[in-house]
Amino acid sequence: MRSDDSCIFCKIVQSKVPASIVLQNKATVAFLDINPIATGHLLVIPVEHCSTITDIAPEAMARLAGELPRLSQVVLEASGAVALNLICNSGKEAGQEVPHLHFHLIPRYTDDQRILRTNRMGSDDESRERMCQKMVDVLVREGSD
Repeated sequence: MRSDDSCIFCKIVQSKVPASIVLQNKATVAFLDINPIATGHLLVIPVEHCSTITDIAPEAMARLAGELPRLSQVVLEASGAVALNLICNSGKEAGQEVPHLHFHLIPRYTDDQRILRTNRMGSDDESRERMCQKMVDVLVREGSD
């Protein structure tokens, strides 16, 4: 199993740092965020260290993602929230603060006044089509279905 001795999340996985762990199995650990956006804010991480979403093996991602629906239901029921945000910031420029892949399950409450939206940029048909073609080209080059 890959681990990074300097990674706080790896230390949580190894029980070297305390955490409020909700779920721990061979592939996944879920624990409460110590600086939550809302009460019940849960972090879901792979046991094996990987920095970003592009670093995780597809099989490990499938196991991690497989826990998200159940953990989402747990967050909603336990917190009494009416909805939640599922967020993954992948890379420093995307707002990732801990370089260990993680998903945020953030409970949302009626009239909670939390704004998690970003300023959207406009786009036109031509620029969308160019970007779409670039992405399709990458998939073809990688031999994807």
